Amino acid sequence: MAILGSDSFYVVRAVFVVDSVDLSEHEDWANATQTLVTSANVQPFPVSTISSKEENRDRSFEQTLLRIYAPAATDVRYTDRILFDGVTYDVFGNPNEWRTFSGAKHHLAFLVRLRSG
Repeated sequence: MAILGSDSFYVVRAVFVVDSVDLSEHEDWANATQTLVTSANVQPFPVSTISSKEENRDRSFEQTLLRIYAPAATDVRYTDRILFDGVTYDVFGNPNEWRTFSGAKHHLAFLVRLRSG
């Protein structure tokens, strides 16, 4: 396992439950599992000022992103949440798998954005 850094975070994954009334599936975040990931590297991900902030009379918007480099064996999906330093983030897009020149899995890289709402 590659040691990418000294950061740790939790992958928070909701279980899917079926609603007994309309048989629709939804995520049950109240009973989500948490998996600790160590030897990771978490860095700020700068977003241009134009796309990261918006202010007008009726509302304001700000986007905060982090890039996470995690060991290759990390199980993370775009539907997961990440808990880092006591703050919850949404996984933003699919994680990207990085390989060595010989083709062996080396690490994952993915973006997370601050959870709102």
